[in-house]
Amino acid sequence: MTGGVFHHDEAVMGTVVSIDIYPSGLSRAAEILALSRARKTLHWVDAVFSTYREHSPMNRLRRGEIRLDEAPGEIAEVLE
Repeated sequence: MTGGVFHHDEAVMGTVVSIDIYPSGLSRAAEILALSRARKTLHWVDAVFSTYREHSPMNRLRRGEIRLDEAPGEIAEVLE
């Protein structure tokens, strides 16, 4: 990764998200960690907010299976 632009495609949310890491003086380990965190965040957002995944908190809320105060706090924050 270090020395040039590193490109990564991540299949998530029913599409492909492209991530480019540009040289910034970070170590290779730091670049890999940053990519890992970004990928983890994308998959977490998909798992929580998906309207296509049957058991996502967002879908459970929409179906009335849980109350807003039972859903992850980020859902209430986004809905506000």
